[in-house]
Amino acid sequence: MTRSSDDDLTVHREEVERLLGRCLLLLQRYEMLLKAILEQSDMSVVIGPKGSHQVNSAINPERNTLGTLVRQLFGSYIVTEKMQADAENNADDATDNVSFRFRSGMVLPDQTFEQTKIDLEKLVNLRNDLVHHFLSKHDLASVDGCQRAQSALIQGIAQVSHHLETLKNWTREMESVRELAAEFSKSDEFKDQMARDFPTDSNDN
Repeated sequence: MTRSSDDDLTVHREEVERLLGRCLLLLQRYEMLLKAILEQSDMSVVIGPKGSHQVNSAINPERNTLGTLVRQLFGSYIVTEKMQADAENNADDATDNVSFRFRSGMVLPDQTFEQTKIDLEKLVNLRNDLVHHFLSKHDLASVDGCQRAQSALIQGIAQVSHHLETLKNWTREMESVRELAAEFSKSDEFKDQMARDFPTDSNDN
């Protein structure tokens, strides 16, 4: 191998490394945003004696892998109409404490639900291939092998970028719902409802 071909291979390898790094960073951004969506999609506030309160999330995604996060997404944030109806029928019984629960998500038709599930399973497979199998699948000892690796990574970046943009849209929609809920909590209608449901006992000390 001549010096010029050595240099050519080095350039192509460096481009593979750059693209691989970009793809993995995009995947990490996706994973972080997905964790935030899951954690904030089902929040409850329990108000105890003397006004004490506790904020809880029904989902704790912090140490979960991307595959686990995607599995949690379906059935919690993304549901079908039947799943939503079942969840409402199986709602927790009331307790002696005053509590509020904020849940947000998307209800999809069965076919769209299944297709979204397939698409995100492909994303998980892409992540696993990049982390665990990239070197075994691509020959980085040749220029041709590097070029094929670059092509695969460019496609991967496009795939992850598409899903990341979708996730950002979900985040914006969630924030809009939270803002509407916050505005409603300040309304006279909400205050009147609270007064009816939780009347103040004048005999309490």
